[in-house]
Amino acid sequence: MEDGFDVRLVPDLVAANGLLRSADVAEILLFAVGPRDGSLAERIIAKADSLGIPVVLVTTTKAGRGGWPAVSAVLEKPFDCNEFRQIVLAHYRL
Repeated sequence: MEDGFDVRLVPDLVAANGLLRSADVAEILLFAVGPRDGSLAERIIAKADSLGIPVVLVTTTKAGRGGWPAVSAVLEKPFDCNEFRQIVLAHYRL
């Protein structure tokens, strides 16, 4: 439990994709995307969106939400820990 949240870590996007079977699997999905993650990331985002799970991306690119219209928020590295926490709290499904 981190800051009042149960946290489940997975090693990569393939594992994250495998966990998204139902809406009760997560209250929020937070993951980092890199330049080679586009296709799989888009499938994960679409699956999470269809389940009503908000998605927050962490990235080094400057695309912002414009590059990922179905996500709830985009955090560009480097970011402040307080900014990260505020975004998670704003989008966490209660």
